[in-house]
Amino acid sequence: MIEKLVAGAGSERILFGTDLPWFDEYQAVGGIVGAKISEDDMHNILHRNAQRLIPGF
Repeated sequence: MIEKLVAGAGSERILFGTDLPWFDEYQAVGGIVGAKISEDDMHNILHRNAQRLIPGF
């Protein structure tokens, strides 16, 4: 699923979210880390995009 999102929208347009309390945050991060995407894409999704959008994040 993540691979298709990255291919279709680009990792610069995807923000990470956990959907707490319904999903375990470790499982959510594992879904990104375990995806077949580049390390650069992973960092965009997990933190760079939020840093770009929210000053001081």
